[in-house]
Amino acid sequence: MAATNLLALPDELLFMICGQFCHHCTQPGAELRAHGLLRNDAAALRFLSQTCQRLRKIAQSVLHHDARPRQLGLLLRTITARPDLAAQVRVLCDSIQYSSARFENGDLGVIPPGHVTDEEEQTWQEDIRRMQTLLVPTLMRLPAVEDLVVGVSFRRGYMWDTMFDMRSVKRLFLYPYNCRLGFGRLDAFLALTPCVEELTLLNWTGLVMRPLTLSRLTSLKIQGFNLTAESLEALVQLCPILERFEFQQRVIEYEDPPLWMIEEEREPLTWRQMQDILRPRSATLKHLAFGFYPYSNEVGGGLSYNPADDVGSFRDFERLETLRVESLSFRGLRFSDERGLEFYGYPETVSELVGMLPESLTVLRCDHCHAKWDGMELLAQAIRLGHFPRLKTVVSGEWGLKLEASRRMLAAIGVTCKEP
Repeated sequence: MAATNLLALPDELLFMICGQFCHHCTQPGAELRAHGLLRNDAAALRFLSQTCQRLRKIAQSVLHHDARPRQLGLLLRTITARPDLAAQVRVLCDSIQYSSARFENGDLGVIPPGHVTDEEEQTWQEDIRRMQTLLVPTLMRLPAVEDLVVGVSFRRGYMWDTMFDMRSVKRLFLYPYNCRLGFGRLDAFLALTPCVEELTLLNWTGLVMRPLTLSRLTSLKIQGFNLTAESLEALVQLCPILERFEFQQRVIEYEDPPLWMIEEEREPLTWRQMQDILRPRSATLKHLAFGFYPYSNEVGGGLSYNPADDVGSFRDFERLETLRVESLSFRGLRFSDERGLEFYGYPETVSELVGMLPESLTVLRCDHCHAKWDGMELLAQAIRLGHFPRLKTVVSGEWGLKLEASRRMLAAIGVTCKEP
C-alpha cells in the first residue's frame, strides 16, 4: 500500500496506529512501565514520525509517553516550551548517577568528620545543584506522569520543595544512591507522591527511623545491603493493603567497606523472621518473593541445625498466589571450601512440604534447587493427594536431566514446569 493511502486516514486512526508502538498504550495494566516504549518499537515510531510533518505532529505525543532523556536539560527545555507535550509524559526515567567511587554516594550525614575529600564534597554539591536546577523543575512540569524511575539524593543539606506534588505518580523506582533509609529526606520526597501504589528500592541500607507515606502501597520491592529485620518490619507496618512483597538481601564483601555501611547493622535474616514480619499482612498478600545468601546466614561452630526451626510455614497465608523460594536462603545451606555446599534435605516428606505452603498457590518458583533434593517429586505426590488444586505453574531451579524429568512428571498432572 502506498504511503499516500496511509496519510489519507483521519488523525484519530493515525494516532491509534502510533499507539500500537507504545507499551503504555497497548498494556495499560503493566505492573511497572519503566520501559514504556520498547526499543525496536520506539525506533519504528521515530522513523514513522519522519515520514511527513503531519505524522510527526501526531506521533510526538505518543513518543513523549516515555521520556528517558540522555540530557535532562533538553527535556526540561522542551516541556517548558510545550506544556502540551509535558502533559503527555507518562514515564520518566532519569538514570543519570553521580557517585563517588569510594563512598558510592553514601549519606553525608553518617560519614565521620574529616573523611570526606574535597572531590567527594564537590560531587555531593553538584548532585544537589542538578536536582535544584534540572530534576525538580522537570518534575514540577509533568502533571500526568505515572511511572517515575529516578536516582535522587535524600541526604541532609537538601530540602524537598513541598509547594508541588506528584499525585499522578503510581509507580516509583528509586535507585541506586545507596542511601540510608533513616537519614536525609526520603520521607519528604514520598510525601510528594501520596498516591504511589508500587515502590521499588534498589541498593538501600540502614534503619527506618521516621514514618513514611506508604498507606496506598500495594507493591513493595527492595534490594538492600544491610536492611535489618526491624527496618523491614517498620516498612511492612506502613503498608496496610500490601499485596506484593519482594526482598533480596545483597551481601557484598568489601576489602575497604564504604563508610556508610555500618558493621553493627549487618544482620542475618531467616525465613521465620520474614514470616513473622509479613504475617500481619497475610490477609492481603498475594505475591511474595525473598531471598538471602548463605554466607550471611551461616551456621558455624559445629552447632546442630534443624531446618524446620528456620524455614517455618506460609500455610496460613491463605490469599498467597505466587511464591518464590530461594533455597539458598535456608540458614543451614552454606558454602564450605572443603565440602562445597552443605545440604540439609528439607522438606524431606510430603507432609513437611504441605505444612510449608498455602493451598491457594497458582505459581511456585524454586531457585537454586540442590541436586540432592527431590522437591519436585514431593510436590507431585502432594498434588496427587489433592493438595494445591490451583497450582498451574512451577518454575524450577533444576537443570539437565532432572529438570526434564520434573517437566514430564508435573505435566502428567496438569502443571507446567519452566526454567527460571
